[in-house]
Amino acid sequence: MFEADIKGFFEHIRWDWLLKRLAQRGEDGAWLGLISKGLRAGILEEEGRVLHPESGTPQGGIVSPVLANVDRHYVLDLGFERRVKKPSRGGGAWFRPADDFVAAFGWRHEAQQFERDLPERLKGFGLELAWDKTQTIRFGRRGGEPNGRFDLRGFEFRWENSRAGRPVVQRRTAPKKRRAAVGRFTEWMRGHRHERLGQLRETRRAKEEGPWNYYGLIGNSESLHGYGQETTRRVFQGLNRRGQRRSYRWRSFWRWRQRFRIPAPRLRERA
Repeated sequence: MFEADIKGFFEHIRWDWLLKRLAQRGEDGAWLGLISKGLRAGILEEEGRVLHPESGTPQGGIVSPVLANVDRHYVLDLGFERRVKKPSRGGGAWFRPADDFVAAFGWRHEAQQFERDLPERLKGFGLELAWDKTQTIRFGRRGGEPNGRFDLRGFEFRWENSRAGRPVVQRRTAPKKRRAAVGRFTEWMRGHRHERLGQLRETRRAKEEGPWNYYGLIGNSESLHGYGQETTRRVFQGLNRRGQRRSYRWRSFWRWRQRFRIPAPRLRERA
């Protein structure tokens, strides 16, 4: 298994290469001209300066991820399918949700060869790997020890035995993502703990709906409940710092939760 991330991908996309590939897809001249203008539009900074980059996609533009996906398709997807997977003897699989990706191989030496060849291919497009986020690991049903784990799109993937004793891939919230989410919630609570209790309840519900919707996958209930417990503790601490006197003890705090019907974390995925 080869896990990697491209360094500064959105800032290093070559315009000439991208426009050439779009033209090959049959885009009309007027549309290509509009895209070209969008790519060359300046970036307004907070200080009032306007930057005019010579590569990359528009920062914050709605078309940016679409153009980046077209570029990645030709740079990475087709290269893997034609040059790596097709001649591979052990088989291969490719997962590329964004500028990070995972390539799976049946044989370790094929993964190592891919790791050696990829930097040279990316160099031809003005790209390079983020080596601090790149690794080759053992990852398989019969991978033995140590069988590694990897992070992708905020999830940690690892092999574990199911209740029936069969090895399955388990998904849970990546620990660093969970810590970062708790940190953001803590900062929010510090700045809003003096709001009315009803407003706090509604805002908290809205802030937790996002993690539940994204991370609410089967097998991730432990992480979700852990996140819920940590944020509940932050709310309890915040409410007790609204004044000089302590406002709640745990028993009265739980009555407050029941009164406002604050829901517990729940899974969104269906079997």
